[in-house]
Amino acid sequence: MERWLVWSVSLARIVMLPWLLNAVHVGDDELAIALLTAAMLTDVLDGTLARRWCVATDAGALLDATADALVLLPTLWALADQGRALHAPLLLALACFAHFATAPRGATRYDPLGRHLGTALYVATAVLLAAGDALVTPVMSVIGVHAAAVLVRRVRNTSAVRTVRAPDVPREQRAAHNA
Repeated sequence: MERWLVWSVSLARIVMLPWLLNAVHVGDDELAIALLTAAMLTDVLDGTLARRWCVATDAGALLDATADALVLLPTLWALADQGRALHAPLLLALACFAHFATAPRGATRYDPLGRHLGTALYVATAVLLAAGDALVTPVMSVIGVHAAAVLVRRVRNTSAVRTVRAPDVPREQRAAHNA
């Protein structure tokens, strides 16, 4: 039951998308900012609930990141297409979602950028709607530096040579195997 509730919170972002894009298209910035704020709150809420109720899964993490991508990328694209924003925020958001999509598989997938960077992308998009590109450029620069640092750390960690210790095998089994 809890898992479905968490997934419903994530799906709510996707359901908001047509109204958000329409608000951006017609220039209703107040409604667009309100919908982005609601989307950001659902982004924070779904992860918090999943961790609290111990129902975090790879599928839920993927749904969360997909919902974020489906909300932020078309919104930033629409703003850039209208000439209200540079394409840099769109490219940065795309890079962040690509970073998550290529994360190594293992235990429940966790997006190290998601909790902070996802919120920052929502806030930057809302600021972009409210004030234009001049205020967003410094915010996106900070986000970009953070994303680059996380990516470098990930590459460094995955390329490091790790020593793998052979499992302990009882002496009798080793002797039988070598005989």
